Amino acid sequence: FSADALWLAHFVLQETTQRGTFVELGVGSGIVSTLLLSAGFSAGEGVEIDPEMVQCATATFQANGLESHYGLVEGDLCRISKFLPAGKSPLVVANPPYYPVGVGRLSPDPAVARARHELACTLKDVLTSSRYLLPPGGYLAVVYPVSRLPELMRHLPENKLAPVVLRLVQPRCDEGASHALLLARKGTKGSLVVRPPLVTHLNEGGYGPWYRDLTGMVL
Repeated sequence: FSADALWLAHFVLQETTQRGTFVELGVGSGIVSTLLLSAGFSAGEGVEIDPEMVQCATATFQANGLESHYGLVEGDLCRISKFLPAGKSPLVVANPPYYPVGVGRLSPDPAVARARHELACTLKDVLTSSRYLLPPGGYLAVVYPVSRLPELMRHLPENKLAPVVLRLVQPRCDEGASHALLLARKGTKGSLVVRPPLVTHLNEGGYGPWYRDLTGMVL
């Protein structure tokens, strides 16, 4: 897994007070769901299209003794209604593919290629599936490249989602932002709150305080 999965888990745990159920779209190796369950969420479900990643995530849940708290579906999130009912969960988390096809180098590893590029799903597919899964007032938490943040913001209203919390991620305090963490709410408008940036590394070396916060919540 990549560090963006850790940022997303930290963001969700910082911004949510209820530790109920959640659905993850594009489970990958299962790290985000594992961290949320370890921090007190009661149960989770996830959808993952890649068989290799399904096996990896299953092993992750088993190794952490969480398999009884999680339902993992091998399937296409673009056909979410085939697997899960509408309004299923008050929280959806997602780390969508970052790059459109044709932008950047395509990995020769099929699983990595699908995770990085919009081969199996697009940003709009993730937002449409999130709208389906969320009840009114439910929340979507997502991590995305800051270069595509305007596109993400543009597509939220199309799916009855309103941005409520934004936090930019930057490698060091004197560097520009690379990613954005966003919390959006379904069906209700609200003021957008911009948090202080998450600085991933200290200038003198090592992770920023966010990493200690995260490990403190899950260990």
